[in-house]
Amino acid sequence: GIIPKACRPKRPQTKGKVERVVKYLKENFFQRKHESTLQALNEDIRTWLDQVANRKPNQTTKEPPIQRFEKEQKFLQSWGVKPLFPTNRWETREVSRDCFVSYRGKKYSVPYRYAGQTVKIKETLNHHIEIYDEQECIARHPIWIGQASTQIRMEHYEGIHSNEKGQKIKGVQGLATNDLSSSAPSPKVEQRPLAAYAALEEGETV
Repeated sequence: GIIPKACRPKRPQTKGKVERVVKYLKENFFQRKHESTLQALNEDIRTWLDQVANRKPNQTTKEPPIQRFEKEQKFLQSWGVKPLFPTNRWETREVSRDCFVSYRGKKYSVPYRYAGQTVKIKETLNHHIEIYDEQECIARHPIWIGQASTQIRMEHYEGIHSNEKGQKIKGVQGLATNDLSSSAPSPKVEQRPLAAYAALEEGETV
């Protein structure tokens, strides 16, 4: 029955009760002497919770958390029966003309038909990025940490010369044609050096 609501970064006044607990942790637990290892800190904070924090009366309930937990435990729902609340951060990008989006200084390809459109990027917990249009995921890439600046998936460019309405493709001799099914070779065109055209402009006979 809890709905998580994210607060704006660097605005502690929007979540005062949470920040108050952090202040209590700093002013009480961290003022004590501890060994400087993670294992020792974990053991010390477990002892501190059991003997100090959870036995101190809460200002709202007027009861220590350990007593309140005993009362509320029977009302708690089973853990793990619902999917975890997604904590992904979304960012928007415009797809470049050459079908790339930029993320953390690297460029990642998307299907060519999204060139010029605005898409959303989500970073996953397994260090990948997923790129979405309005509804579906259109591309996935591992987050690149190497020296190369681009990640390309060639399937994103497949069909870029397919038979789309009004689209012209090049024939066998480089001439444009709308007929993909035609097997007739394009006519051969005589090739002349540029000097011949220059001579024509000057009135000379070629």
